[in-house]
Amino acid sequence: MSEDNEFKLSPAIAYARQFILANGTRTLNLDQLAADLHIAKKTLYKEFPTKEKFIEYVLFDIYHELFAESRAVQLDPKDPLRCFYGLMKALFRHVSHINPKTVLDVKLFFPRVWKEIEEFEQEVINRILDSFQKADELGLLRKKFDLKFTADLIVRIVQNTFQPEIFISAPYSITEMIKIFVDIIMNGLMEKQFTFNFSDDE
Repeated sequence: MSEDNEFKLSPAIAYARQFILANGTRTLNLDQLAADLHIAKKTLYKEFPTKEKFIEYVLFDIYHELFAESRAVQLDPKDPLRCFYGLMKALFRHVSHINPKTVLDVKLFFPRVWKEIEEFEQEVINRILDSFQKADELGLLRKKFDLKFTADLIVRIVQNTFQPEIFISAPYSITEMIKIFVDIIMNGLMEKQFTFNFSDDE
């Protein structure tokens, strides 16, 4: 899309972004969008031949923003776990305002977008693993964990557990919730002098 057309369509893209994040893609009505924004529907179809192509563009716009924010997080070899924290912040901010319906719609109806999401997820897992490996080399981590499995598990927990309604009903801000989650993952729930007894687990 040319810069000129992107500027002309920016209100429609912003409108669609907000709607899709809140409601998913299936009920987006281009007639209503055009009426609300006082634009001719042919303006949209001049750039996007179908509603699906328009939605796909908006989805890429949404997810590329997350990708860029995550990729801006740099790994500091002297403080490698700061990279892990930065990646968690990016993921939390994203999942805090995207409706699960949207994710399902992408998986079912927009394979090109879903492919990029899956590739990005693996990229995040690899970056977390790199962060953990550097931290392990510095003697910061316990030796009993498979770091690749742990990195994968953490990303899956964030994606599958934290939904917008959790952030709405939680007694914490998003920033506080990120800190709580990272604290539990990295430091555990129990005081340093205590450990959970697994001896009865046969």
